Amino acid sequence: MIHISSLLNQFPELVHGFTDRVFGFDYQAIENEVGLSPIVTLRQIHSDKVKIIKSPFHPPLLKGKRGGFEAEEGDALVTQQEGILIGIRTADCVPLLVFDPATNTLAAIHAGWRGLVGGVIENTFETMKEKFEVDPKDCVVAIGASLCEACFEVGPEVLEAFKSKFGNNLKLKKNKKGKGHVDLKRACVLVLKAEGVPLAHIEILPFCTSCDHDMFFSYRKGDTHGRMLAFIGLGHPFSLAA
Repeated sequence: MIHISSLLNQFPELVHGFTDRVFGFDYQAIENEVGLSPIVTLRQIHSDKVKIIKSPFHPPLLKGKRGGFEAEEGDALVTQQEGILIGIRTADCVPLLVFDPATNTLAAIHAGWRGLVGGVIENTFETMKEKFEVDPKDCVVAIGASLCEACFEVGPEVLEAFKSKFGNNLKLKKNKKGKGHVDLKRACVLVLKAEGVPLAHIEILPFCTSCDHDMFFSYRKGDTHGRMLAFIGLGHPFSLAA
């Protein structure tokens, strides 16, 4: 199944979705389903790096092993190019899809805890503002399935990294084992809000990759190879199968 955002679905020119186990990252099946291709992804490295796609083949892209095309290493893609899909793969990390209807600018962000703490969301918006004159208050953001707070158990070093970045704005919970829990989606919302995105423009899909493991791949549940794809593109109006 392909899950869609009600906020992003308001824009008929937009093609987007978050896959689950059914489509995974089968690029050919996804392209056939939504009627838009190719899919452009990244060699994801849990970083703060952002790549701009100006056309399907600029900068030069490599043919992906599973179809589509791959840009260089990074964890966020930004484009205004019509007729392609940009996407990121996840299996516990947070996928974010961004659309600015004022400038027709798109972004797909892979926010693992390292990228989130390191500033991948901030860097994406800085790129959008600098290169495409995007105003964050115009942006609409959808956040897909990832680990929930209860399932994202971390050690003291990760807790400290989040405490250093968010201070008292993000409540961090410790358990009896001396470890802690972080609400990744809440952390993303705090960053988006700080960047100027209105809360009314942010939608969080109500899924956890671990709690809903029957529906989604989860690295922490042992899915070392399975991934979902979050994708977005500008194309003709389309209808997704239920």
